[in-house]
Amino acid sequence: MKKWMISAVIIGIVAGGGTGWKIASLQAQPVKINTNTAPVMKRNIEAKVDGDGNIEVAESQKVVAEHSGAIEEILVKNGDTVKAGQDLIELENGYEIESPIDGEVTLNDNLNIYTSVQKGSNLGEVINYNKLEAIIKVDELDIQRVEAGQTVKIDQNGKEYSGKVSEIARKGVTENGVSTFDVTVRLMSTKGLIAGMSINASIITDTAQDTLTVPVEAVRKMNDKSFVMVQTGSKTSPAPRQVETGIHDEEYIEIKSGLSEGDQVVLPVAASSGTEKMQQRDMQRMGDGGMGGRIFIQGGR
Repeated sequence: MKKWMISAVIIGIVAGGGTGWKIASLQAQPVKINTNTAPVMKRNIEAKVDGDGNIEVAESQKVVAEHSGAIEEILVKNGDTVKAGQDLIELENGYEIESPIDGEVTLNDNLNIYTSVQKGSNLGEVINYNKLEAIIKVDELDIQRVEAGQTVKIDQNGKEYSGKVSEIARKGVTENGVSTFDVTVRLMSTKGLIAGMSINASIITDTAQDTLTVPVEAVRKMNDKSFVMVQTGSKTSPAPRQVETGIHDEEYIEIKSGLSEGDQVVLPVAASSGTEKMQQRDMQRMGDGGMGGRIFIQGGR
């Protein structure tokens, strides 16, 4: 009769294991599991915001007539390199129209000798192709982390450049339901760059030097708290530990407290659902502050 009762209990547990809530006892015998671990190590971390963009001209100005009159002589041709203050056009009344900046001049095609111009009219443009900047499009979810003066790392077809954030657009542009903001970057060097080139950029939003880190995937969030599973002396029983985290990059996250250098943290094992559930159970117990020796694990199909 006792054997029959025990068998019935086991059958009942198996039958109810597919859905609902299962009660796991902390008194269960330890089960040998396979785990991957990583050591707690000191590293330098850079938190960043990525974006794509283009190289653009940083300085250009219109050629504007400061006086009215008929053109007597055009002193330059389109494409000429000019200096700021250089005469571009002479008027019959003796006035000259000068270049506003250094750069390459392009005058309007309709300008000829004897053409009358009015004061304030636009006669062309001077573009300084030696002064370039980068315009990066940053997603609306990341723009709050970007500030003027932050360092920017730029990649243009395998060549690396650097710069500083100089300006952030106050209004975004929405396309296909997603808003992006233009971030202007002042470049430290423009050698090899041409206006119109496409680039990939990373804006460094924060850094941590020689700080304790673990792989990002080792950290779990539960009840607004962060936990890791630490491999203790026994290889069969990793233990949950609450930690305080800091910044992170794509691979590692900063640990401000809760771990020591050399500690071994357990990494998720996708192929071992049993291991995953055991780790979830232990961290749930930590997050709830204990539940009288029993915890609840959500079952699923």
